[in-house]
Amino acid sequence: MIDHALRLPDGSYVVPGNRWDLVPDDSRRARISVVVPYFEAPDQLRLVLEALKLQTGPEFEVVVADDGSSPPLDLRPDEIGPLTVVQVRQEDQGFRAAAARNLAVRASSGEVLCFLDQDTIPEPGYLQAISRLPSHLPDALVVGRREHADLTGWSPPAVRAWLTGSGEGPAVLTPPHWLARGYEESGNLLRAGPKSYQYVISAVMCCGRDLFDELGGFDESFTRYGGEDWDFAYRAWNAGAVLAHAPDAVAWHDGPDWAGRGTAAERYQTKQAEREALTRRIPPDHPQAGAPPAIVVTGPLGDATASGLNVAARRGDHDERARWQVTLGPGAGHRELLEELMTADAGEIRCDEAGFHAVATRARRRAERWARHFPDRDLVADLFGAERRTAPAVAARP
Repeated sequence: MIDHALRLPDGSYVVPGNRWDLVPDDSRRARISVVVPYFEAPDQLRLVLEALKLQTGPEFEVVVADDGSSPPLDLRPDEIGPLTVVQVRQEDQGFRAAAARNLAVRASSGEVLCFLDQDTIPEPGYLQAISRLPSHLPDALVVGRREHADLTGWSPPAVRAWLTGSGEGPAVLTPPHWLARGYEESGNLLRAGPKSYQYVISAVMCCGRDLFDELGGFDESFTRYGGEDWDFAYRAWNAGAVLAHAPDAVAWHDGPDWAGRGTAAERYQTKQAEREALTRRIPPDHPQAGAPPAIVVTGPLGDATASGLNVAARRGDHDERARWQVTLGPGAGHRELLEELMTADAGEIRCDEAGFHAVATRARRRAERWARHFPDRDLVADLFGAERRTAPAVAARP
């Protein structure tokens, strides 16, 4: 596995593993599209637009996608000011934030996509901070730092005064501790893993257009609050994306974290629906009804299903949601080798005596993405590492 970034012809980079810290801090900047899904909250949107007028750094446009508001969103010239704003709309068919974001992306022109919610106000340096990595690293999926404040009754002039330092700020609310702890323990996601999708939230998210398009955008079958960002982030990770947290990209959510909204019964119902939706899309380590497999296997399953892991026979060429694609020969000892996959760091693991060959979907997808630029390299090994294992003792038994 290499210990440096590989430079692409356009001046951007490919890094090994999740090593976003290897990306040089040069001046490359891409045009940005700020994507804002919207529904019947004109006062909140005005605050977001006012904050966007104060942004420093790269050139950008704003694309607002109206999710069927009544009356439809119709921004006045004085609300837009110097911003370049594109407005698109979809019919009201219930909560469709995922579809609204996709609609906005299709109407946008930027190389880098920055997602903001209609109630999330960015500080002046937000776009510059969150877009740095995706401008240099096409594989990057970056999440900013979302703080919380009570902005009830605030006006655009009050927001301008606050963000420029000429007026007082709002009452600050308590942020979710689990999110801050996740960023701290992972070194701002430098040490991300297959469960780190939980730290990516679409209210403050940024990625390259090419990555977004490759993934097919957000899953539009999400038609209730929550879950579409975690699904997107898992698919991105499993496709070889580099996850990063940009703590200097600060945006303020108007109101408390989700755990402080509504009643306990409402929160439970919403979370339960989200869990059910994600169970059908993100494979757990162990078998669960309705969940996709974490490991897909070509060849005789043998003792593989006895491992207690979420293993299934492969259907088709690849299963893009599975974390590992495995070929099993007639040897023995597969159970022990499969168990090692759940904590393995390498992109490829081979054990010839046991007829065992495993490739991480994440490693394969990134290697395929950049193979045309580095035809003489084994990119799976260079970017993720390759290991050879000795067959477990059981393989030698009669």
